[in-house]
Amino acid sequence: MQKALITGAGGYLASRLARILAEDGVQVRAIYRSKTNKDLEHPNIELVQGDLNNLEKLPALIQGCTHVFHTAAFASNWAKDPSIFYKNNVDMAINLFEACFAHGIKRVVFTSSAGVIGPSDDDTFVTENHKRKTRFFGDYEASKFQAEEKTRELVATKGYDIVIVNPTRIYGPGVRGKSNSVTEIIERYINGKWKIRLGTGKEIANYGFVDDIANGHILAMKNGKSGERYLLGGDNVSFDGFINIISEASGVKNKLFTVPFGVLAGYTKIESLLAHVGISPVLTYDWVDKLKRNWGADLTKAKAELGYQPRSLKQGVEETINWLRKNG
Repeated sequence: MQKALITGAGGYLASRLARILAEDGVQVRAIYRSKTNKDLEHPNIELVQGDLNNLEKLPALIQGCTHVFHTAAFASNWAKDPSIFYKNNVDMAINLFEACFAHGIKRVVFTSSAGVIGPSDDDTFVTENHKRKTRFFGDYEASKFQAEEKTRELVATKGYDIVIVNPTRIYGPGVRGKSNSVTEIIERYINGKWKIRLGTGKEIANYGFVDDIANGHILAMKNGKSGERYLLGGDNVSFDGFINIISEASGVKNKLFTVPFGVLAGYTKIESLLAHVGISPVLTYDWVDKLKRNWGADLTKAKAELGYQPRSLKQGVEETINWLRKNG
């Protein structure tokens, strides 16, 4: 990897990926749109502000790079104009891939989402070949699905070398806030401010430590098969199990008050009325419906073909809590 280009570098995962590559001696061009963070402050990282929707400037952004990690996306639960999902998650990706292979890029790793594959509602953890049985829970999932379909078409018809990765729920040190919501739950819990259980607490999710998933991207670049997708994550745990791990690692024990999904679904009706007047909803029905499902993931393929070796959730949570306490 002579020089790697990373899109969406202002994002949580991308900034950690850039940092890991830079510390390993790789020259990185980090494309960001509006913001950066401390992980991007490194002599091996070249920061470039750019808009990937500006087709005329794509060649200049790509120039001099040999490999691309495309992580940029519009990842939100809601937008006043849903077309923004398809513009940024489908059209932008395909235009970038076309430009990459017209200007000498050797390989692209495309960050999709485990949400595209679907929930594991039949009590088995999903694999990359899972046949989705449910609707898409919002335009983010639907747009990412379209982008994957078009990407595989480019691989099949034009021979482009593109590997797809599908991260699960990401947590760990680094950026705080909306883009790192799982870590926000950890922080709020150890500070005594998270005291609710959404739903039954038995719903399964897969939690991936951010540095493991970033390393999974690097392994996909090195060892992945073109046109294939790889689930990247960590342990499959219920929400109650997740909270228990936080409690054991932190020594904090909070009593949780259950908020049934029916109550949340009812509240989304109020939020929907606000959305009609342009106020962005905190909760959407799609989000609540998604939260009710099980999202267990089978990582066998990534482990076997990429050499992916994620840490346990217990270890990852302990590292995250140590980082949170060290950083106030």
